[in-house]
Amino acid sequence: MNTRILTCLFASALVSSSLIAQEPPAPRGPHGMGGGHRNPMEMFQKLAGNPEVLKNAGATDQQIEALKTFLKEQEVKVVDLRSAAEKAQVTLRQTEMESKSDEAAVLKAFDAAAVARTALARQEVVGRIRVKAILGEDVLKKLHANRPNMKPGADQGKDKKGDRPKREGKPKRVGPPPADK
Repeated sequence: MNTRILTCLFASALVSSSLIAQEPPAPRGPHGMGGGHRNPMEMFQKLAGNPEVLKNAGATDQQIEALKTFLKEQEVKVVDLRSAAEKAQVTLRQTEMESKSDEAAVLKAFDAAAVARTALARQEVVGRIRVKAILGEDVLKKLHANRPNMKPGADQGKDKKGDRPKREGKPKRVGPPPADK
């Protein structure tokens, strides 16, 4: 009996110490270089606010106005769908936490959350298709060409071979402080 208790205590101490010892998230780099996945519609919203870039890529005034109108409608739809997906996720979590909840109720809440997430993802895909239809292939190709980080192979930069420029003038990245012994 005492051996089991000691084993459980040792295991929990080991797990908790490994969680504490994890390295903090690395800095994200200069302003505007944040990591993570971004919604592609954000880029088009920024472009709609800067019609000069669109005109330089060959977009007409009618295309720019159609894009602005569509993006306003799209933003409201996505906010509504995101809200519905989050509410469905909360309902699922609460249903799972209830001690009386049965399998059928949890699965029903799961299905509702899945439908809401799918509707959100579908609307984002529809948005990209509509933007492509509004601007046309030629304008999108020119926009792609004008943004160096959007060119094919941009994610396979020099740092893959080790000849990336040094971090001049920037503080050296450091790990977590040493643990007290």
